[in-house]
Amino acid sequence: MNDIQKVSPDDSLLYAVKKVIADAIYAEMKDEKTDFTDRLLGEYINEGTPKKVARLPNGDVVANHTVSQPKRQQRIHRQTDFDGWLKENHPEVFVQRTVTEVDGAAVAKIFSDATEVGDELFTSEGEPIPGIEVTTPEARSFSTTFPKGAKEKLLEAWHDGELQHLLGGRETVLRQIGGIA
Repeated sequence: MNDIQKVSPDDSLLYAVKKVIADAIYAEMKDEKTDFTDRLLGEYINEGTPKKVARLPNGDVVANHTVSQPKRQQRIHRQTDFDGWLKENHPEVFVQRTVTEVDGAAVAKIFSDATEVGDELFTSEGEPIPGIEVTTPEARSFSTTFPKGAKEKLLEAWHDGELQHLLGGRETVLRQIGGIA
């Protein structure tokens, strides 16, 4: 990781702008999708219309919204009736097993009560727990947080065209949603 390119202040600002825009669109689309789905399915149920077409003002089709047709499925809705039928007609489908499994909650308690010493884990009584290695994985993600009011400031600066310099000559979808001449 020695030859990595550093994140410039402009890179950081551009990422923040994109994240704010994406988060705003995601939040709006979440509600919009629920409403749109309800209306589309309602129309399908009431009128049998499985598809809606989105057209530009000039008539060009730019999207199709099609109700997904789920596959038929069988489900058991009266388990006791089904089990009785199986016992009478297909007793071979019943298998008897003895299962031994680890109680995940009990193991979590052991781990939470344990103490790390170097790369090993020890019980509260000081007994080493075999088969456990304590490691710290490489960082692979990050989070972006915004101070109060910062999202609005970023969106306003974007809308007002104050952040044009961030894209340079790069082609990006951001050019198509405003803020860049």
